[in-house]
Amino acid sequence: MKVNDFQAGSYDFDRKPSGFKDKNVCLQGRIVILYCNGEHEEKVLSIIHDRWQDISFEIDRPLALKDNALLFSPLDTAGCVSISSVTVNNRATGEQLVQVNGFHLIDLMDFNEELLRVPSRDTLDLFVAGSSALVSLKFFNHVPDCPLQVTIRMKAATGLNLHRNVLKAHLELDDWETIIDTWGYQTDFEYRMLVAFAEMAMRRLDWSEAVRRWQDIVSLKGADTPYYVYERLKKAYLEQGSFIGASPQEEAVAGGIDKHDFLSFVHRCLQPEKYLEIGVQHGKSLALADCEAVGVDPMPMLDSELPEWIRVLPMTSDDYFLRFAGEDLIPAPDLVFIDGMHFFEYALRDFINAERFAAPWTLVVVDDIFPAHPAQAQRTRKTRTWAGDIWKLYEILKKYRKDLFMLPVDSAPTGILLLMALKPQNTVLLDNYHAIVKEYSSGMNPPDYILNRNDALVFQREYIQAILDVLKSARINRLSTQDILNELRESA
Repeated sequence: MKVNDFQAGSYDFDRKPSGFKDKNVCLQGRIVILYCNGEHEEKVLSIIHDRWQDISFEIDRPLALKDNALLFSPLDTAGCVSISSVTVNNRATGEQLVQVNGFHLIDLMDFNEELLRVPSRDTLDLFVAGSSALVSLKFFNHVPDCPLQVTIRMKAATGLNLHRNVLKAHLELDDWETIIDTWGYQTDFEYRMLVAFAEMAMRRLDWSEAVRRWQDIVSLKGADTPYYVYERLKKAYLEQGSFIGASPQEEAVAGGIDKHDFLSFVHRCLQPEKYLEIGVQHGKSLALADCEAVGVDPMPMLDSELPEWIRVLPMTSDDYFLRFAGEDLIPAPDLVFIDGMHFFEYALRDFINAERFAAPWTLVVVDDIFPAHPAQAQRTRKTRTWAGDIWKLYEILKKYRKDLFMLPVDSAPTGILLLMALKPQNTVLLDNYHAIVKEYSSGMNPPDYILNRNDALVFQREYIQAILDVLKSARINRLSTQDILNELRESA
């Protein structure tokens, strides 16, 4: 099946019509068409900002006769979409098969969590929270198997002026105007929109949804995430308790040794003199330290009091490395555990920064590199067992830092990666950080070898102890990176 070029009236999306400036074609969306043979096609749309237009396309092959035969992602960013009509014609006869001009009674569409439907008498008005917003059209079960012409009349904008009053009523927040700027183009528009969605979830006491929304903001803002966001995320986590589990397959776990048992073994064998942990949460792993230790987390939620030799700093790791690590990490830590936000770019920054302040014999342990199911690897959390896309860090290091000694371990629930023979002077990752993030930010699913843990070492006490003995001896004898690497290879 070939989908013809999309048109809006006489507007061809593959060219700029006369009289229009480039700035008018500023939004993008996409259509995904699913066929009964399991194949699909996708078409990217260019949408003129704030103008009613007809998105019209042809379908020649049999559709999958199920609810999601046609998927419509209206915008690639946050914004507003109004749909006034949906029409389906038989192309061969011209007969009108479906025409919907009002949406107050007829439920022809489903929406994922990236969309919010707002009350409207004549149109289907949607707030789009991000690029993963998806509308599923459900009416194809009611049309015959014939060539179709589908037309969606819509208007899209990245400003909220279309639904200002509706949004105000829906939020019911005294400070709603400080949360969302309703006028013009603002660089922080998507952030403000996502904050509004997160606050709405908090308002309805939907704590799991609120956690997801605040984490979406952390993903968007990165190192520039305001501490207000972490405070709200912490509240949502505390109120929520735990996520509702997904299917047994999606919640599957693997691993021959629990990660806390493994970390305890590492502490006993390595006997570090200084320990750094990024991502404290309840403090279970941090409590294993029997030496000077620092835990960094913008929203620690400790279950119990920690020993006096352990400090917890309620701040982001980015702030810590920028403001305090220069003094705090002299001498260098012997052991670093990275278990912070479950986004690969966060773990990448944490490793870059940890290595800068490391010694050649420092051991860096990274959690969550082996999701057991693709659902556990999603950036938006939908499972109780959640690894995020930390697995990408393993891919990145294999490509950009082949000089490291890497040892993936088959631990439960989501795998561990040991990084050794560090080079604090190496700037390859830092120099290429933005290019790496761009390269790995596209919608990637973990490959089978990650899901199946093909590279992972099944825990072997004697072998791991021999590796740790090399690092411990290197610390005592102040060995160079190359000498450590040689000894590690001999042990392997």
